[in-house]
Amino acid sequence: MGASTAHGRDGAFSGHAVHVLQLYVERAFDFQKPTAAFERKGFRVERRTSPGRPDELSRWLSEAQQLWLISDAKPHLKDEHVEVIRDFWRRGGGLYVWGDNKPFY
Repeated sequence: MGASTAHGRDGAFSGHAVHVLQLYVERAFDFQKPTAAFERKGFRVERRTSPGRPDELSRWLSEAQQLWLISDAKPHLKDEHVEVIRDFWRRGGGLYVWGDNKPFY
């Protein structure tokens, strides 16, 4: 069995959490299919559509190994939220930013 196969087996990531901060929200993009794919691999997925207060965001990220941030056309994050996310990344958390062309960044 090759190394790439061993790392991607279903259930291989049990005990790991992916947190998704989905700021772009529309009915057709409910994140159900990506959630199912993550869960098949063993990840626990927690999804929010609002950052909440900075202290709430910090608590939420304290249990995550990864943050997937899905941007929107309008700003949702204050400087304090950005600092919380930066601190998460500096502690070694994986940060993935889903952005698109203008105005989604």
